[in-house]
Amino acid sequence: MPKCPHCGEQVSVGQETCFACGFKVRAGRGRRAKKRVNPLIFVIAGSTLIVLAIVLAIVQSAGRHRKAAAEKAAVELARVQDSVRRANQDTAKARPESKDLTKLNADLDEVEKRFNEVDAAVRRGKVTSDQSRLSTSIRFEINRLRQVAASLPLATKMADQQKIMADVTEGIRKVRSMINDFDRAPRAPTRPAATTTTGGKEGTTPSGRKPHVKENGP
Repeated sequence: MPKCPHCGEQVSVGQETCFACGFKVRAGRGRRAKKRVNPLIFVIAGSTLIVLAIVLAIVQSAGRHRKAAAEKAAVELARVQDSVRRANQDTAKARPESKDLTKLNADLDEVEKRFNEVDAAVRRGKVTSDQSRLSTSIRFEINRLRQVAASLPLATKMADQQKIMADVTEGIRKVRSMINDFDRAPRAPTRPAATTTTGGKEGTTPSGRKPHVKENGP
C-alpha cells in the first residue's frame, strides 16, 4: 500500500489527500498526466500554410501579369502593323520618280514622238496592209515598255531594277529599228492623172472630154 511522502502514513489507492497531515498525494493509479504537445508542430504547420498561400498568390499574380502582357503585346502588334501599312500606302503615293525612271520615260517620249511624225507622214498617202500592221505593232510595243518602266519603283532588289532597265532599253532600241523599217516601207503607188497626148492622136482631159482645138483659117 502506498504511503504519504510527507508523514509516512499509509494512503489508499486513488486517495489524493493524506488524512493524517492533509498533504495532497497521488498514489497508485491516479489520473494520468497529460502529455505536452510540442509547439514546434504548430510553427511548422503555420509556416507551411503561409508558404502555400504566398506561392498561390504569386502564381495567380504571374498568370494575371502574363495575360495582361499578352493582351498588351497583341494591341501593340496590331498598332505597328497598321502603322506599317499606312506608311507603305503613303510611300507608294508620294514616292518620287527615280533618275533611272525619268530617263526611261524621256527616251520613250522621244521614241513615241518620232513614231507619230513618221506615222503622220505615211498616212498622207495610201497605207498598205504591211504598214498598218507595223504601225499597230510599234504602238503596242511602246505602251508595253511604258508599263514595264512603271514597275521600276516597285522593285526592291537591285538585280530586279537592273533587269527592268535593261529590258526597257533593249525594247526602245528595237522600237527605233521598227520605226526606221516603217519609214522605209514601200508606199502604195498613187494613180497618175490623165494627160493630153500629142503627135496626131486625140487625147483626153482628166474629165474624159476631148480637148478643144482651135482651128486656123487658110
